[in-house]
Amino acid sequence: MINKHHNIILLTLLTGLLLLLSAPMPASAQTPLPVVRAVLFYSPSCGHCHYVITEVLPPLFEQYGQQLEILPVDVSDPAGSSLFLDTMTKFGLERAGVPFLVIDNIYLMGSKDIPEQLPTLIEYYLAEGGVDWPALPGLVEYMAVARSTQLAVLNPGAPTSMEIP
Repeated sequence: MINKHHNIILLTLLTGLLLLLSAPMPASAQTPLPVVRAVLFYSPSCGHCHYVITEVLPPLFEQYGQQLEILPVDVSDPAGSSLFLDTMTKFGLERAGVPFLVIDNIYLMGSKDIPEQLPTLIEYYLAEGGVDWPALPGLVEYMAVARSTQLAVLNPGAPTSMEIP
């Protein structure tokens, strides 16, 4: 009788162990979540920029958390202005205003285009597995100096010690 009881307990334990081992692993344990990265050119004195930064982006950061990273670039700063001019040249623009957001090889300009199109682009790129920082001339050098402090300003939940691509 003890052997029969012992066998039932052993069989129950083995069945439980097999169920645990055969259960699918959570997605976060298998692969990292995709991340969408973009650059936002802005001016501190721009009302449209203020609207995008204070009204449009916070709900997106809340919704996507660390899956959304936006590097703010202040165009009133000489380094930011230089990066913005190089970005305009890359896109073949003689003139451009802020706010100006670049995601992958797409740019959005103004407080109308950014709120209307950015959420759809985020969803698209997340479904595609994420998108890295746009290939802008001088961006890597700019990020080496300014990225960690500026990421913290726009998205307090974003990690600040990431490797530069």
